[in-house]
Amino acid sequence: MTMDLMSWRLGNLQATIDGFAASGVPLVTRVGSAFGKADLSDDPGLYLFAGPLGAWFGLDAARAATLFFLLILSLSCLVGSAGVWKAFLTPAGRAVGTLALIALTLVAWRIGDVYMVSAATLMAPIPWLLHVRRTARPRAVLAFAAATGLFAGASNLVRSHSGTALAVVALAAFALAASIPARLRATAAAVLLAGMLIAPAGLTLVHRHREAFLSTVATIPPAAASGHPLWHSIYIGLGYVPNGHGITYRDEVAFAFVKERDPGALSGSEESESILRREVFRLAAADPAFVARNVGAKLLAIACYLLAFANIGLVSLILARPPWRELVPLLLGLAFTALPGVLVVPMPGYLLGFIAMSTLTGIYGIDAWFSKRAGRGRMVAHSEA
Repeated sequence: MTMDLMSWRLGNLQATIDGFAASGVPLVTRVGSAFGKADLSDDPGLYLFAGPLGAWFGLDAARAATLFFLLILSLSCLVGSAGVWKAFLTPAGRAVGTLALIALTLVAWRIGDVYMVSAATLMAPIPWLLHVRRTARPRAVLAFAAATGLFAGASNLVRSHSGTALAVVALAAFALAASIPARLRATAAAVLLAGMLIAPAGLTLVHRHREAFLSTVATIPPAAASGHPLWHSIYIGLGYVPNGHGITYRDEVAFAFVKERDPGALSGSEESESILRREVFRLAAADPAFVARNVGAKLLAIACYLLAFANIGLVSLILARPPWRELVPLLLGLAFTALPGVLVVPMPGYLLGFIAMSTLTGIYGIDAWFSKRAGRGRMVAHSEA
C-alpha cells in the first residue's frame, strides 16, 4: 500500500533518489546522465528527507514517500496522544482525545500528499503545550520552545507554513500564560523563533553544497517551477464561484492569462506572479461583490469543516467556559489555518491544518466539560458529607 502523491512530485522524487544515489549530494536530481535541482517547488523538504531515505534503503519514489509520511504521521499521533494523557484532566477526556487523534491520523493519511504534514505538525505538540503552560516549569517551558521551534522550521520545509501555524498557537499561548513569569515567556518566544531559523539555515548550506557539485557536471537546463506560487493560487481560487470573468479553479486558466499578457513569462516566475497579483487587485477594485461572494462561499464551506471535526466539542466549550487564556491560542490557530481555504479554495488538502485545529479545539472543549462536571460532582459529594 502506497500513499497518494501528485504525479509531478512523484517523478521529481524519483529523480532526486537517483541523483542522491549517483552523487551523494542532497537535492540533486538525475535524468539520464545530466543532473539538476530537485526543489523547484515551494516544498523542498520531501526531496531533502525522502530522497536520501529512498537511496539508502533501495526504495522507489512511491515507497520512499510512503515510509517518510507514515513515520511522520504515526510518531505525531503517538506523541500527541501521550500529550493528551498528560494535559487532559479526566479519563473520559483522555479517551476521547486519543480516539480523535487516531481518527485525525486516518483522515490525514486518506487525504495524502504533503498536506498531511499540516495535521501532523499540530497534533503532536499542542496537547503538550497545554500541559507545559499549566505546569509553568522553566526547564519544561524552554525545552518545549526549543523542540517546537526545530519541529516547526523542519515542517515548513515539507509543507509551506505548516510550522508557522504551530508557532502562532505556541507564541500566543506563551504570551497569555499568566502563570509563567514575563521574562521566561519572552525567552521562550525567542528560543522558539530562533529554533525555526535552524532548518532554513541548514537548507542554505545544502544549496551551497549542491551548487558546488552542479558546477562540475553536466546539468539540465533551468525549468519553470512545478509548485503553485501564491498569486497563481489566489487568482484561480477566485473561480470557486461561477463568474463572468472566465476564471475557474484550473492551472491552465492562470497560465493562459499570463501568456496573453506576457508570452515570455515562465510559470511560477516573478513576472508571472506580478501579472496575477495586479489582476487580483484590479478585480477586487472593479468587482468587489464578486470577491465578496467568493469569500462568503468559502467561509461557509470552512464552517462546515469546523462543525464536522469539532462537532460536540463546540457545544462543550460553550457549556464549560474554559479559561480564555487557554482558548484564545486555539482560536488563533483556527483562524490562521483557515486562510488557505479563504485565499485559495476550501479543499480538504488545503484545510488539513484547519481540520487538525478543529479536532484539537473540539477535544479540548470536551475535556473541559468533563472536568467541570467532575468538579461539580466532587462539590456535591463534599456538601452532602
